[in-house]
Amino acid sequence: MVEIPAYEEGLLVPHAPSPAWSGTILVLAPHPDDEVFGCGGVCALAAAAGARVVPVLLTSGEAGVGDGEPGGDGTARQRLAESERAATRLGTDAPRTLGFADRSLAGRGEELVAALAALLAELKPDVVLAPSPAEIHPDHRATARATHLAFLRVWPEAPARLVFYEVSAPLSPNRLVDIDAVAPRKAAAVAAFESQLGQLSYDEFTAALARFRAMTLPGGVARAEAFLELTRDEVAALPWRAIARRAGAERPDAFAPATRLSVVVPTFERPQALERTLSALETQRASLPFGVELVVVDDGSRDGTGELLSGWASRTRGAKVFSQPNSGPARARNRGAREASGELLLFLGDDTVPEAGFLAAHERAHRLGGAGPLAVLGYTTWDRERMRVTPFLRHLNENGPQFGYAIIPDPDDVPFNFFYTSNVSLPRGTFLALGGFDEEFPHAAWEDVELAYRAARATPALRMVYRPAARTRHDHPTDLPSFRRRQRKCGVAAATFARKHPELSGWLGLAEAGVGSDARPVPLRLAEHAIQLLDPLGIPLPPRLYDRVLRWDYVAGIREARGSGA
Repeated sequence: MVEIPAYEEGLLVPHAPSPAWSGTILVLAPHPDDEVFGCGGVCALAAAAGARVVPVLLTSGEAGVGDGEPGGDGTARQRLAESERAATRLGTDAPRTLGFADRSLAGRGEELVAALAALLAELKPDVVLAPSPAEIHPDHRATARATHLAFLRVWPEAPARLVFYEVSAPLSPNRLVDIDAVAPRKAAAVAAFESQLGQLSYDEFTAALARFRAMTLPGGVARAEAFLELTRDEVAALPWRAIARRAGAERPDAFAPATRLSVVVPTFERPQALERTLSALETQRASLPFGVELVVVDDGSRDGTGELLSGWASRTRGAKVFSQPNSGPARARNRGAREASGELLLFLGDDTVPEAGFLAAHERAHRLGGAGPLAVLGYTTWDRERMRVTPFLRHLNENGPQFGYAIIPDPDDVPFNFFYTSNVSLPRGTFLALGGFDEEFPHAAWEDVELAYRAARATPALRMVYRPAARTRHDHPTDLPSFRRRQRKCGVAAATFARKHPELSGWLGLAEAGVGSDARPVPLRLAEHAIQLLDPLGIPLPPRLYDRVLRWDYVAGIREARGSGA
């Protein structure tokens, strides 16, 4: 047997045919005829194999020229009748119509997204076929964009596959389907569009494209249709720009989603700090060229937080407020992410007040990001207007166990353990595809880093960058005793982290918990007294001394978790 050598071009264009899809297939056509010119062969193959193929015409195509005047009802009626005849010849369902005006889709993006999401919820298709983002016509590109957003809107009930097809511009395919067996049926369906064939020789163009697409397939294949297939998880995990680049020539966005950024703030009994945070966000978003919604989840507050949020939501555009029994910030953030509608999620603490330019810095970093999913870490410092910042607090923020901004090795490639949910953003689809934060973590510790660890190992992997221009001020009075208590909770959570990812046990310090005793050593007690005495005076101590004092409490938390079986 002769082994066929593998060439580089085989990685760029398929060299073997793929089968047509099965199940329920929703075919989105911006105009009557796109569903036939672009993917009529696959529709015929799938229907003949028992699939249900449902064409949906988004516009009536009234700008085309037929038996009536351009833009008139006669043209619309004729083009619908032509699509109906074509469906009969292909063996698909009769086409549905959504009734949007021809060449209007880019200007009615949010309505289109809502209509497509309703279709997905109603039909529950296994596969959705839509025009490629590399198409030239704005209605085609708007359909591609809206379909992607509709997938996110109905997540996790999104269809298993999103498949882009080509009509007037070639795409970069990962699937080529041999349509020789149904070529006569596709030709008959194309011939149904008399109004369009009277203007241009679309029959010749579609036949030539099918012939060209067979070039890399085995010699017995004479005609093929090309597609870019994405799984449901790829649709969610990849930002739109990455999907568009994968499809082919990059085109201008057809429309901007109404909500670009969703700020998710979990809160628990900090009404004054929360009010300052929300006020700063409202001030910033008023002047931004993109849409921002504010999503607050009250994690079971028993003070006046609920009343504060009720009044705030009633007078604030783009505000969403939800409440839940006290369950911790992981569950609160997950609830906020599910209820959000923005392309990007920005997680913010209820006591971290954004400085000027915060929202714009996050959005700009994503807009200029690379081809894959991107997380953007901002900078959180202490609120010097409301707190006295001592050497111990500076250490915690820059080099310590709370934050470590000063030790970030490369701002353009930040390790997963710097994923701080007091000030970090990422694509909402990426977050949803990962399943959100693990709600099993008992405290507000490690659940954010654990998500980032999973994201760094996913396909496609999440890359994180550090952009200190996205700056917030942390209004959270902290001293050594309170931070020691926090460290013990971190140790308890570390045991949960290690149980889920045993390969990180050494990094998390699990081995340290197996040695030593529960009695706090005398040298550490003396060091603790020294910190409490000198820190209020502004006298710094060696960083390693701070770390040794706090490390003991962290390891004690691990021992506690092991003793309780957590």
